[in-house]
Amino acid sequence: SEVYCCDVYSVFKKEGIMNESLGLQYREKILAPGHMRDAFDLLRDFLGREPSNQAFLEELGISQA
Repeated sequence: SEVYCCDVYSVFKKEGIMNESLGLQYREKILAPGHMRDAFDLLRDFLGREPSNQAFLEELGISQA
């Protein structure tokens, strides 16, 4: 779950941590559906892509070659 957390946080870092529209998108696509859909599907829908471990590796100071 930390891998996914870093991936979501990287989107907020890129778009602005206080970006209102991104916050609304997070609320609508992740929080509102709750357990009505698979968590991985919610994550993929929010990110608009497959989740990646890249942000997690960067957080650890490991670069992918």
